[in-house]
Amino acid sequence: MYWYRIDVDHIDKVYAFIGSSPLAPPNLAQTLQGEGYIHLTNLVYRDSQRRFKSWQEWEPLFKEEMWINPKHVLSFQELTAKPETE
Repeated sequence: MYWYRIDVDHIDKVYAFIGSSPLAPPNLAQTLQGEGYIHLTNLVYRDSQRRFKSWQEWEPLFKEEMWINPKHVLSFQELTAKPETE
């Protein structure tokens, strides 16, 4: 499993999503050139003290996964390790 930060353009803001994908970086880059959505799982977020927290701590109604439209992805960056959550 690979961990990524994916930056997405949304109207007048850029949102960063952090999660995992089975796609290696070259495969993720190739998938972003296509029409299919990117599936990101194990989502986490950073709180105001820059600690990683489980996505469900922020929004318990939603699962810790997201389907991202590749047309809105500005960039992605692989993380060196799985973020440690508190």
